[in-house]
Amino acid sequence: MIGDVISAAASQGNFEHINFMLGKLEQLAVIGDGAQWRTFCNDCVKEMGPLGKIQEIQVRFAFDAVRVQLECWHARFSRVSNNAQFVHVTQTLNSTVKALIQSSMTSPVTMGKMMLHTVTFFINTSEWDFLLRSFVKVKSPFLDAAKMIAAYMTSTDPAVARQIVEGPCKRRNDGSLVREQTKQLLTRTQFLDMLRLIKEYRTISFLISFLSKMFGAAGNMAKMRKESDGLSSGHDINKDIFVEHPDYWQSNFEKKGSDDEPSFNLPFLIESCDKFADALVLYMEACVACSDSLMRPLPDNVVDDVMWLKVQRCLRMSGAETLSALICQLMRNPNERYVPTASSLMETHGDTLDACTAYFPLISDINLAEFMSG
Repeated sequence: MIGDVISAAASQGNFEHINFMLGKLEQLAVIGDGAQWRTFCNDCVKEMGPLGKIQEIQVRFAFDAVRVQLECWHARFSRVSNNAQFVHVTQTLNSTVKALIQSSMTSPVTMGKMMLHTVTFFINTSEWDFLLRSFVKVKSPFLDAAKMIAAYMTSTDPAVARQIVEGPCKRRNDGSLVREQTKQLLTRTQFLDMLRLIKEYRTISFLISFLSKMFGAAGNMAKMRKESDGLSSGHDINKDIFVEHPDYWQSNFEKKGSDDEPSFNLPFLIESCDKFADALVLYMEACVACSDSLMRPLPDNVVDDVMWLKVQRCLRMSGAETLSALICQLMRNPNERYVPTASSLMETHGDTLDACTAYFPLISDINLAEFMSG
């Protein structure tokens, strides 16, 4: 983002040298070395001479410095979020970002990657009011999505759900809604980029529930229209979209495809799932679908110890070591798995993503309890 301005102002003689320095800066940013980045950034400004004194270039450097801090913060957040030093860093960075954004509300550098890291930082620190009230003049698809999330988090009014679903739609004279493609909040790529940075648990819960309900609403739309002749029969789809209710999972979680052939069989689960997060979701969908939403015992022809071993591996690779250990209790012959499972948990470096003590009440097997507490 700095290079656009500098390249236009630099002379032909030092153009390649400046590009080399900017490349080194970006390399330091990618590896997350904030201290080295700041040192080298100061050296770059000095070496540019008069070019480094141009106000627009200085503003770009200031924004890029904050961007690098935000990238480093996001990289560390899920691992050390309860660390006292990290809490202090978060508070300081919060003040810095707010001051910088408010002083440059109309600057083009508030767009793009900088805005992505900024709004997700405020989401992860639950700064809902700041997101809703302090970005009046800024236009960004990431900000639009963040404001939608913030509106949901700060209101229990069902009208919020109506605004969310009607936001990218236009209402016709007959009362029906038609999608306006130009008003899509985020592209698929932008949405995935944003999801990778969101760690705030209520936001994740909202997005999972919201997308689940939207999937169910879309899947049932044809059936609803056929049965009720449109939405004019009194059924308010907005009530379905205003989520955070456990009963939604019973009707939506199993609809992704786990009860369809051939995905509803063990060989498919074992052989076709090569991504740990996707595989884990598919395993759980299968369990929900084949047990009437976990109301009946899991059938032997779908769930066995081989599957639970795969689930354990998915959980370990996702950082959930404690949950991986608890899976032993679901196996038919768990004794041989206690030692390697407990050893894997004890050898984990740093904090696990699932707090061990929070899951101790779920231990019903005395052998597993001994291994996990020993």
